[in-house]
Order: sequence, then structure tokens, then C-alpha cells
Amino acid sequence: MHKLLFDVHRWLGVILIGYVMVICVTGSVLVYRNELYRTFTPQPVYVRVGETVLSNDQIGQLAQRAFPNHSVTVLERTDLKPNRAVEVELASDDNTLTHLFDPYTGRDLGDELPFGYHATTFILNLHTVLLHPGEGRVVNGIFAGFLLISGVTGLLVWLRRKRIRNRKASKPDAPSDALDQRLHNILGIWFLVFVLVWAITGVNLAFPEVGPSVVDYFDPLDEENPVERIGDQINFWLSYAHFGRFGGRIPGCNREICGESLKAIWALAGLVPVILAITGATMWIRRVRRSRPPKRDRTSMTQQAGATPTATISKSSRGPTAQAPD
Repeated sequence: MHKLLFDVHRWLGVILIGYVMVICVTGSVLVYRNELYRTFTPQPVYVRVGETVLSNDQIGQLAQRAFPNHSVTVLERTDLKPNRAVEVELASDDNTLTHLFDPYTGRDLGDELPFGYHATTFILNLHTVLLHPGEGRVVNGIFAGFLLISGVTGLLVWLRRKRIRNRKASKPDAPSDALDQRLHNILGIWFLVFVLVWAITGVNLAFPEVGPSVVDYFDPLDEENPVERIGDQINFWLSYAHFGRFGGRIPGCNREICGESLKAIWALAGLVPVILAITGATMWIRRVRRSRPPKRDRTSMTQQAGATPTATISKSSRGPTAQAPD
């Protein structure tokens, strides 16, 4: 049983190594998603006042000329000041763009949204749907389930080996674990609760309809007395626990103290599975190398395998041995 648990944990780790590194780094960044969006919210752009303000039709024609594969859908002047850049939305079959244009010259001033805003949106899509809406969310949920199994099997393997180490602790010549293995075990146990929480909440976010369905099945809603059920409260907390957004939601814990502190803990703890993935990979590579015979032994085995048939052929090619005359 122990070997089965170890094999499941090991091979799930091999499968999840790339996924864990990507999902955990992006998750740590997205703990501050709201702050990032506020930081990169586009600000009004003003240009130097010119002689003549172009009309909407003129700016639309210049925008159409700048993007011939798109069509102008929205042209908006959002400020009474004539020198504020004009927002123009252009759409095609593949995408929609929003660019700013100089109201005097019609010059394209670039994307309305700064690079940081687009980068945050890219990280969000990578983390939530793996850049593929629909099937990406399903894959995310499946891999989160694998992460949950990996955490549970890792705990069971660690408990088994802890008992074995305790029995061997009295022996002075007992070998010590490698550094990466010690680091993997220590961080894996210390942060196991975080890993399990992220895995469970990840499955819940990937399949948001499952939680309410389970609650309705075990505790049907009384339409005549629609009070909040325990399952509803669990689903509520699962949504916020994934990114550690507890500030203002825990009694006696305001946003300034608990909110920022817990988000910092969540962001730093989110990088620990990256270390677990790296140390797990080094342990797996070392195990694979140990399972192979040394190069010198492989060479001698190859030589012996090639020499045996040669000797047999040489002996048989001499034919029957001549007998001495009487």
C-alpha cells in the first residue's frame, strides 16, 4: 500500500510540475488583482491645443485608414475640454481595439489601456482558464483535483516514513536525507493546509455549479422560509479563500489589518508549491539516475554480451578435433 501511495504521489508530481509552477506564480500575483487594476486604470490623455478640432466623421475616417481591417463602432469624446484624446473603438471578426486619437491632427496615440492592464488581464486568463475559455476551466478543475490527491498521498507517505525514521533514529549509522528531500518534506507538511485549500477552492471555482447542487441535494431550500444554509456559507467562503480575501468579512478583522496581512501571507505561501515542484523534480531525477547501472558496468555488460557469441562461433568453426594416430 505504501508503494502505491508513493507511486501515485510521485507520478502526479511529474504530471503537475509545470502546471503548479505556472498556476502558483500567477496566483500569487492575482492576490493583488484589484490593486493592479486600480494602478493601471487608464488616465485621461490630453494633447497640445491645435488650430482646428476635427469632427467625429474625420477622426472616424482617419481611424479606419489606420486600421483597414477593422470597422469603427464607437467614437466618444468623454471630456468637455477639446484637447482630450478621442476614444475610438474598432472591431473586426477576431478582436476589438480601443485606441486614442489626437482631436486636432487625427494621429493615433496608441492603445487606451496601458501594458500593465493588459498584462494583468493575461495573467488572470492564464490562471483561471489557461488562456482557453471553456475547456481551460475544465482542465484547471481536473488538475486541481490531481493536486488535492497529491497533497493527501504526500501526507500519508510522510506519516509512514516518519514512523520508519523514528524506529531507525537510534542507529548511529542511519543515513540522513538529501537537502532537497528535507526541504520538500518540511515545506510540504508546513504548508499542506494551504495546498489543500487551494486545491479544493480551485475545483469549486472551476465547477461553480457543483457546490450549490450538492447543497440543494442534501439540504433543499425551503421557499417559504428561505434562510441561509450552512452549505451556502461554505460556498461563500470557498470563493474568497482561494485568494485570501478575508478582510472585512471576518468579525473583528478589518480590511486594513487582516485584509493586507492575509493577502501578503497568501501571496508568499503561493510560491511554496513552486519550491515543492522543483525539489520533487530533483528527487525524481536523482532516483532515475540511481536506477540506471553505472556507465562502466553498462560498457562491460555490452562487451560481455558481444564476446560470448563470438567465442561460440570461433569454437564451432574449427570443426571436429583431429585425433592422434594410434
